Amino acid sequence: MVNRPGGGDRNKRWDRAPYDWYRESPRVVEQLMYGIDFGDDLIWDPCCGVGNVLDVAKRYGHETFGSDIINRAPRHPFQRGNILTQIAAAPRSPTGKQVSVISNPPYGYEPEIAERIMTRIIEKFAVRRAAFIVPIAFLNSQERWGPRRLLRWRPSHVCIYRERHTMPPGHLIDQMESPFAGGMADYCAVVFTRPHRWRTELIWLPPGHHPSPPPRRGQ
Repeated sequence: MVNRPGGGDRNKRWDRAPYDWYRESPRVVEQLMYGIDFGDDLIWDPCCGVGNVLDVAKRYGHETFGSDIINRAPRHPFQRGNILTQIAAAPRSPTGKQVSVISNPPYGYEPEIAERIMTRIIEKFAVRRAAFIVPIAFLNSQERWGPRRLLRWRPSHVCIYRERHTMPPGHLIDQMESPFAGGMADYCAVVFTRPHRWRTELIWLPPGHHPSPPPRRGQ
């Protein structure tokens, strides 16, 4: 995530969040769920923090599950553990629904940590869809993508946020008057879907606040 506050001050920087814990606003998740159809899947966030992603998913009627290396008391079923080394299985829906992932993963406190989290989820867990919120520059790396790289799969969708978002450090949010105001960084969501044998689709995500769940559609 970009380690600058919103509001136009490019010289000021936040203190770096431990374990890259940067929190997205509800709008970030709402816009993604309006752009991509997650059906009635259970939504799992393997890097859930306090559960911002899951709060929106639950409001939209989804079953939810969170995991993280630190228990920050999300209001959802939760398993503490490192997704790279300690989580052995995806959560199971109590009603038999499929599982999809939506996550704003850590980006830089360890080398290639976002790529390693994506790779593990795609390779090791039986999820129908996996959507990862990352800086848009994540797309532009010949060292990241390819048959011999960590990310060997073609995304089914790349979702571009038309609204610029700010994602403050989670440990500082309570000290901020308007933590999600402004925005100086461009973000996208990279989405992997099983099965996917076609070209990657580009989606422009709708800006603004979407309090009600999106209409169901096939995608």
